[in-house]
Amino acid sequence: MSKGYRKIFWGTILVSFLSPGGSISLVLVLIGWTILKAGLGELEEQAQAGDFKRLGKIAVLAAALSLAGGLLYEMLLMRFPPIVFYPIMVLAVELILFHGMFTESIRYFSERGDGVTAGKYREKDRNFMVLVGIAVLFLSVFYTFNTFVTGLIGISFSLISKIYLLGSIHALKIECDQEETGEEEQSSPAQ
Repeated sequence: MSKGYRKIFWGTILVSFLSPGGSISLVLVLIGWTILKAGLGELEEQAQAGDFKRLGKIAVLAAALSLAGGLLYEMLLMRFPPIVFYPIMVLAVELILFHGMFTESIRYFSERGDGVTAGKYREKDRNFMVLVGIAVLFLSVFYTFNTFVTGLIGISFSLISKIYLLGSIHALKIECDQEETGEEEQSSPAQ
């Protein structure tokens, strides 16, 4: 499963840190969603527990939202007021997707009898949701009332949530690496 989390990690970097404000960055964001969906597909194949397939559908929806929003953002150049809220929509879809990834990963560890690891990622999921929630709240106030301080706080919490998410995905990858190494050592005959 570590390969799946590795793909999700790299796809998340492309998706999270390249805003679709130009045609090149829009293409890179779509590549990021493709890599991320491939990682979810790999988790679906390897996990005996967890419904990662449903998350793949959400990733496709997120890619379509990124494409449509990015094209509208590029064509309208902020002249259409609702497009201003596009970053909040992207954050909301990312929240749904990554909360689902944490939920399915927690289910995977729980069903394998690893309650400690499941509890650890339950806490990481909760922290991620709080960080994104604060970002969405402050960004909503910023885009509605155009106050500099709320925009700065919202962008800061958005950045912190993305860094926290990447650290958590990397920790999941390491957790699975250790688990796979332990299984290989148990399956190999004693010499």
